[in-house]
Amino acid sequence: HKKAIEKIANDQEILSKVGAAVNEVLRNASDCEAAKPLLTEAYQRIEDASREVTAPASRPTLDALKSQVDRVAQACS
Repeated sequence: HKKAIEKIANDQEILSKVGAAVNEVLRNASDCEAAKPLLTEAYQRIEDASREVTAPASRPTLDALKSQVDRVAQACS
């Protein structure tokens, strides 16, 4: 039980870092010049996080964050 709580806490920390990068992308979504360099950082954090998270609920959260970044990437391509 304690291990599961530790896993979730660890994942939450990882996801909050990913979320911060994704929020920067979303905040700059209307300005592609500003958003483009942020996309790389956001995708890198998502990729790193996908290797680090362990709680089952973390995967769908990462997928949702990635789809938000994908939308901005498509709009700015």
